Amino acid sequence: MNSYAVIYKGNNKLYYFKSSEKFEIDDEVIVDTDKGEQYAKIVKIVDSLKTDDLKEILRKATKEDQDNFYINIKDKKIKKCKLEKLSLLIYSLVLGVLWIILLNTSIYFFNIINSFSTIN
Repeated sequence: MNSYAVIYKGNNKLYYFKSSEKFEIDDEVIVDTDKGEQYAKIVKIVDSLKTDDLKEILRKATKEDQDNFYINIKDKKIKKCKLEKLSLLIYSLVLGVLWIILLNTSIYFFNIINSFSTIN
């Protein structure tokens, strides 16, 4: 049984997996994690590591796996961008409402002060 260190895209932390297959450094693989199947890249072949507690590398990544991975990244970026735009819109609306309240309050108090000055 061989053991390998892998990284996930966007994360440089090493994770260790085992496999009966032979892989090379820079091979892209699909690994079994607690979150399900993940796309990873082999960065190191580890010789002196107990494999009893390690999860399995399921297979070498296919072109379809790679396409799905990049589609998921693109979808996450689009969702993040939409969320940021929505947050900005909500922030702008709240500021607008606060500005209207402040303006109306100022006009109200100005009218009260002005009415006292006309009494004298």
